[in-house]
Amino acid sequence: MQTIGKYLYLRNPNLNPFQLLLVSQMICAIIFSAIMNVNVKYYMYECIDRKVMPLFFTRIGCNILIMISVYTAIKGLPPVYVALTSNFGPLLTALFSFILFKKSISKLDIMVLIISFIGVVVLIYGTPDHVVAEIEVQTNEKATNEISMFISISAMLAIPFLSCAMALIMRQIRQMSEITISGYSSYLTVICLGTINLFSNNNQVAFYTNFKSLDWILICSFGALASLM
Repeated sequence: MQTIGKYLYLRNPNLNPFQLLLVSQMICAIIFSAIMNVNVKYYMYECIDRKVMPLFFTRIGCNILIMISVYTAIKGLPPVYVALTSNFGPLLTALFSFILFKKSISKLDIMVLIISFIGVVVLIYGTPDHVVAEIEVQTNEKATNEISMFISISAMLAIPFLSCAMALIMRQIRQMSEITISGYSSYLTVICLGTINLFSNNNQVAFYTNFKSLDWILICSFGALASLM
């Protein structure tokens, strides 16, 4: 999915994460509506435990934020950087599970976490100089792109923390249907990003009229894959 998103950015340099996610989540919303079908009342209302509603909507909020963070990050950075940083999520989850829930960590778990941590650090800091130079050439056009790079890096660093929060919350709402969570996430993402695009200074909706056939195929595939995640 990240590769598709990056390719769409390369084909459409003015495409921003909100636009990309708006269209893809509209497709997700259609798919989840079809899945729920006549059981929409059950999935959207009856199966929700009122006692965990704050956690439920916090989980959805984290899901929306992590999607925005991921595709903001890959807008200015190689997808491999984002993927590597995401690997810190399990490390943070294990750490906070121990701190918050006193969940024991076996020696094997500790070894795996340490090896994973070392591997991620080596891969990040072992990036060849020509790759770094290429990134700087692609993303560094004085002040404006320095800000864009800062935003991309900040978004990338937020990913493992949001992933950790989602994992910890899911342990408290395991009884909740994934269809319910994903459905609400898609609907609320469309509402939030649709509102942002609607009141943006630029005519964001008209931008999609410039999409070529391949772009529509890619973004539809992107949305369909997102519904499976």
